[in-house]
Amino acid sequence: MLSLFPFTLGEALIKKQAKLAETLDQVVVATDDEKIAECCRGFGAEVIMTAESCQNGTERCNEALQKLGKKYDIVVNIQWDEPLIEPEIIDGIVKALQVAPDAVFSTAVTSMKPEDAFDPTSLKCAVDNRGYAIYFSRGLIPYNKSGKVNPQFPYLLHLGIQSYDTKFLKIYPELTPSPLQLEEDLEQLKVLENGYKMKVTYPPQIVHSYAEFPCLNNWVENREVSSSNPSRGKSTYYFFRSVQALVDGVTDISAGGR
Repeated sequence: MLSLFPFTLGEALIKKQAKLAETLDQVVVATDDEKIAECCRGFGAEVIMTAESCQNGTERCNEALQKLGKKYDIVVNIQWDEPLIEPEIIDGIVKALQVAPDAVFSTAVTSMKPEDAFDPTSLKCAVDNRGYAIYFSRGLIPYNKSGKVNPQFPYLLHLGIQSYDTKFLKIYPELTPSPLQLEEDLEQLKVLENGYKMKVTYPPQIVHSYAEFPCLNNWVENREVSSSNPSRGKSTYYFFRSVQALVDGVTDISAGGR
């Protein structure tokens, strides 16, 4: 399997997390920004430059795969804003796609927190009783008559990771942009609107995105460092600092390591 990061990583932690996954054979950064590429090369990442015209991470992954010139059955797209992505999550979506021959795409969801309900940057997902995605939205789904969050309903939040069958990945850019995709600005909807199936997994997740930096900072400062891997907490801390610098617009970023 090939893993592609379609955006900046900030630091090497997410690369290290991906390399712990049992299902990945190669880890590559895909970006259209030379500053990001330079930063990533600085901590030893393999980088493939892609066009600015890519409309989303799926298209960027396809271009990177073509430029790489190697054959893989599955490509994993890990978004840069999933700093604590666990190898079990990566392996989970790969294995889900492997055992679902009718699916061309797999992704992961977790329980939605109440504060994410009406945040358009937090993507919600509805799943059928066989574990296939029905719909993705920036709005709350399902939405009830009261217009309020039902504390008893298990709302699902989409995580920034997905995997593709490479045959489908090559087809994706050729598909005409679909109405729901354009309205919600969600690449997953073009998959569903064109009749393809998407398998969904339910792994645990601590931090959903860079928007949760306060949570991440607290986690880093209070986490007990494992005796079997005493440097992990330090590496995570460096990651947080470097990605925070990216979000704040700092261009001179040093990549902290172990």
